[in-house]
Amino acid sequence: MSGEITGQRLGAFMEALGSAFNLATFDQMMAIHVDRPRTNYSADDAVPNVAFRVIDGANREGWSAELVAGALEANPKNPKLVKFAREYGLDPVPADQVAGLEKVVAERSHFADAELFLAEFAQRIAWTCRIVVPNGGGSGVLVGDDLVLTNHHVVPELVAGTMAADRVSCVFDHKMLRDGTTISPGRSVAVSAVVAARPHSPEDVKRNGAEPAADALDYALLRLAEKVGAQALGTKDVDNPLAAKRGHVTLVAAAPAVQKGDPLIVLQHPALAGRRTQKPVQLAHGVALASPWPKVRVRHNASTLGGSSGSPCFNADLAMVALHHSGDPVTGWERPEWNEAIPIGAIVADLAAQRVPKFWTD
Repeated sequence: MSGEITGQRLGAFMEALGSAFNLATFDQMMAIHVDRPRTNYSADDAVPNVAFRVIDGANREGWSAELVAGALEANPKNPKLVKFAREYGLDPVPADQVAGLEKVVAERSHFADAELFLAEFAQRIAWTCRIVVPNGGGSGVLVGDDLVLTNHHVVPELVAGTMAADRVSCVFDHKMLRDGTTISPGRSVAVSAVVAARPHSPEDVKRNGAEPAADALDYALLRLAEKVGAQALGTKDVDNPLAAKRGHVTLVAAAPAVQKGDPLIVLQHPALAGRRTQKPVQLAHGVALASPWPKVRVRHNASTLGGSSGSPCFNADLAMVALHHSGDPVTGWERPEWNEAIPIGAIVADLAAQRVPKFWTD
């Protein structure tokens, strides 16, 4: 059966579950995130025995992937669970990127080891969403319980008032195995209003354009119809008070400046070339390049595609330092040399200048 957890994987998953849950929290995970009572599979009171029986039941009934996803939703920062989920295929970190991330941890971050880094990174995945717009779309990041930050050019009609807010939605927790099996289509949350926005600069679409104006920051701050950050991860029983809360990125006014050579990690919902359908959260890893205007533009070489606009960019310590917005505007015969993002410090300063009620820290 596809997705079965057997052999060495069975032992690894049992160990991960034992490190992540006691009997009470295991029962909560099963009830909230898997929607199946543990007692249907085991009446034992020892977590290793319970885990074995539940995994066996999941294998027989064909919901092993749901169990992995549910456990990760219930305890997204447990290193052993994160490691197992990655090896199982429920993780946006491609195998060829893991070594690069481990190098970042070893050389540039404050994390003790790669597993702790990746466990913390899993939380950033839960904060990244797909922006669904008629005939378009992009990526965004949860920066408050009901606030999402994306690019202005992802939702221009919404900002202009020519499109109703409820026609735009943000999708969280879209999960798919690397083999293409969809575990969850995600949770769609409607947008209720635009809080603040700035358009991009006309210079952004020129190959050798001049410096963009200081307020041409290509962002839109959207208010959601629900306080997603204060609710549970996943799509089931999101208002359960016992479940772990999603949380959100905390923007910092004095966000670290991005220097040439700094590692950058971009979380995004890209669309494959020639298609409108966006993929679940994907990771791209690169470095910052020299920028002629570092106060208003960050340049980098992390790979992006259509649908990646509005993606959060994190540094080696997983602080959000920029908002990806565009690529090198080349002609058909030229080769692009860089991608571009907006520094978070510039966006926060502009939000303060527009007198947006403060939701960031200094």
